[in-house]
Amino acid sequence: MAYKNHVISTKNEILTSGFKPPDRPTHSGCDYVDANRLEITPRGVDVISIADGEIARISKDATSGNFIYIKHASGIESFYCHLRDKSVSVKVGDKVKKGQVIAVMGKTGNIISSRTDIPEEYRGTHLHFGIRLNGAWVNPEPYLNGVKTIGGSAATTSTQSEQEAVAAASTQSGDGFNVGEKVKILPTAVMYAGTTTEILAKYKNVVYTVQQVKPDRILIKELYSWVFAKDLQRI
Repeated sequence: MAYKNHVISTKNEILTSGFKPPDRPTHSGCDYVDANRLEITPRGVDVISIADGEIARISKDATSGNFIYIKHASGIESFYCHLRDKSVSVKVGDKVKKGQVIAVMGKTGNIISSRTDIPEEYRGTHLHFGIRLNGAWVNPEPYLNGVKTIGGSAATTSTQSEQEAVAAASTQSGDGFNVGEKVKILPTAVMYAGTTTEILAKYKNVVYTVQQVKPDRILIKELYSWVFAKDLQRI
């Protein structure tokens, strides 16, 4: 399913790690890479503001690397981290527009990657994106899907027609699976993001719910993570 709102300029976000999955209960945002793997090119992928706002903070620490907070309406802040060194193109106090470039996707801070399908130089390159509502971290996916929006003066719930459109897109079949269907993960499975079989072992033989469907992969509701459709079986 294509996102309605975006945090990278190519509009090809792929979710690689979700909001507070069982194995990462402190992961207070979502991780994204570019579907076309442009993050591994010298130019990289531009990170953009999800909505109009004001740059509230720019800093760096050992965990988040280079990061930016943007203040939006009605107590909402968006958070972008692991940004490439010397790539931040805004300053505190700047007013930014939805879709405006603020930095480049990077791998600064505490980065762990099990991917072996890209050059070592770029392993771990991704955007960690978070949404904070009145100081509390919330799942950012609904804000990208369009189920929740950050308006000019308030964060609002989308109209029924918008929600129906999102739901319809989410049910487009990936190997015949449907949203709400119960599944198990096959013993040979690996996560879409490259998580190893050893890490997945404790989640096998557990019944899960299909939350979202793409042509080759399924988002598992309870894990907040993608699994290849071929690695799942129906219950």
